[in-house]
Amino acid sequence: TDKPIRHSDGASGGCDRPGGFLSTIQEMVDSAVAGKPAPIERCYYFNARSYTATLKSWKQVDQVTTRDPAITYRNPIRASFSVLNHSDHKTSSFELVIPREGPWKGTPVEIVHQPNWWFQIILSLKPCSAPPPAQVAGQ
Repeated sequence: TDKPIRHSDGASGGCDRPGGFLSTIQEMVDSAVAGKPAPIERCYYFNARSYTATLKSWKQVDQVTTRDPAITYRNPIRASFSVLNHSDHKTSSFELVIPREGPWKGTPVEIVHQPNWWFQIILSLKPCSAPPPAQVAGQ
């Protein structure tokens, strides 16, 4: 970018965590997979602005089949998150599907983000190799 780099001393938001967005979300995913109750909030900084990410809720479901590729995961959790931008007070929400067991344990296999009523983004993990038979329905 040609824009000047912005720095923050942390005094304005009171956030003393070193993590960014991805490490913050991973920390909350790990908590949900471990069965810790929601809500869980964590602050972080991005581009010298403070944010608060919240794991609003999670629940275990019997199974989820991702859309493309169509892979069925048994006993995953469906976790709902929100992110508050403290600069403009706007909130963004998204949902993750996360296996609690097997080789993909703790790895988001599907992300659903709907920024408004008419537009929805669905990202599904496309493994380099097929999941083991215990993960796929009907095998």
